[in-house]
Amino acid sequence: MILGALLAVVPLLLLYLVLRLNRMRFREVGTLDLRVAVYLKLLQLRKRSKSEAHDLAHLGARRAELESLARRFAGGGPRMAVERDLEVPGPAGPVPVRHYRRSRDGTPGPILLYLHGGSFALGSVDTHNNVCRALAAAADCNVLSVGYRLAPEHPFPAALEDAYAALYWAAREGGTLPGDPELLAVAGDSAGGTLAAAVCLMARDRRYPLLRRQALVYPATDASTIDRDSYRLYGQGYALDTAEVLWARKQYLPDPRDRSLPYASPLLAESHAGLPPATVVTGEFDVLRDEGRAYAEALERAGVAVNYLCIPGVAHAFFSAQRALPQARRVTRQIAEDLADSWHR
Repeated sequence: MILGALLAVVPLLLLYLVLRLNRMRFREVGTLDLRVAVYLKLLQLRKRSKSEAHDLAHLGARRAELESLARRFAGGGPRMAVERDLEVPGPAGPVPVRHYRRSRDGTPGPILLYLHGGSFALGSVDTHNNVCRALAAAADCNVLSVGYRLAPEHPFPAALEDAYAALYWAAREGGTLPGDPELLAVAGDSAGGTLAAAVCLMARDRRYPLLRRQALVYPATDASTIDRDSYRLYGQGYALDTAEVLWARKQYLPDPRDRSLPYASPLLAESHAGLPPATVVTGEFDVLRDEGRAYAEALERAGVAVNYLCIPGVAHAFFSAQRALPQARRVTRQIAEDLADSWHR
């Protein structure tokens, strides 16, 4: 009798749990993907206090925690025939680069330079292993993931200088991968998207190298303001808070005068003409959404071909969830298709 009663209650409990989980999706500002809603709830439960999260004394612990989480959740991805660590010459010493290639047939392939996210102060080539493997497989190319210097130890423009140094090496020495330096593109997410956009401006201004495409995933493009609707709507509780954005700016751009420079805020460049075709991706519930959209619009006004995608129901950092979110995998495929279009045109 007791067992029968328990069996009768279990379906009701399961129904209650499903309904509770489903309710988490619905917000005043829209409807989240259920998996994203659950992730945000878990993130909220384990999040540090603001004072601890933004205290530089805890920065080492934050970096170590992110590396640990990456080993647990950002692993996997397609098997690579080549996954090796290199060093390329940089302005302040060697810049670490990780090379990914799906096949080892000796045929020179296109080269995609990847710049990881992490608020300019966190992250590494390790934290974005799964993203780079996915892109290398989907686009059938060489991926070079850059371990640029982090703030606040190395503020602007250190990370950008490292990114350009890696790009310069790829253009000059990429044939040794083997790669085709004539088929060169850049990509990045979040802070890495900012760096990818800025390195495109730098390559245009220096007239070297020629880039076939840029793929920017939820980039920060204007460090001079937070006066945008996405900050008001999603500034708290959606993976990347406004407070974290302001903290990242303070670390990377400690001199407020630098925040209006085009290499720090690509949206503020006097001209966007002559930049490579772009894939710009934002998330509906991302505090950086409006900056990414504004940059796509600025590129279009300058005559640059743009494929702009705003992914419904997702928050910041969704692209790193390659295993968990089909939206992340769809964006990977779309970037790969756009790269192929640019490389084979």
